[in-house]
Amino acid sequence: MTYLIVDDSSVMRMVIKELLANHCGAKQSDMHEASCGIEAIRKYKLLQPDLVLLDIFMPCMGGKEVVIELLKFDAGAKIIMCTSAAEKKDVLDCIQAGALDYITKPPVRKRFLAAVLKALGNVLSVDPKEAAEKEASKQAGMPVGEKPETLAKPPGV
Repeated sequence: MTYLIVDDSSVMRMVIKELLANHCGAKQSDMHEASCGIEAIRKYKLLQPDLVLLDIFMPCMGGKEVVIELLKFDAGAKIIMCTSAAEKKDVLDCIQAGALDYITKPPVRKRFLAAVLKALGNVLSVDPKEAAEKEASKQAGMPVGEKPETLAKPPGV
């Protein structure tokens, strides 16, 4: 899977890349970035990624205009809108223009994964349930794959 992350904030692009890497199995070489709409269109035409994560409000060209241009080039483009200001009218305009879904910024992991799975037709290189279990184990300080009850018992009991 290849991804194009479009946001004028480098911090937000990094957050989205971390979510894709940690929970969707994306490799660094699978994730491409653009900081404005014009760059996004150019990179989309070059890379033809499987999924675009696109900010609604950007300088040069807004998200809705980018959606329209991408869909003119590729009617099958899969686009998820990202917004920090959940202006319903702006989100609705992008969805009506052809975006598949939207997430708020900063992204909530569960909602982010649901939107990505929906856009990609539930096809990811990593099982989201497995990724969630790994994250829970990591946060609990347990080895990945270990269950709390197996760690509590001494060996041989």
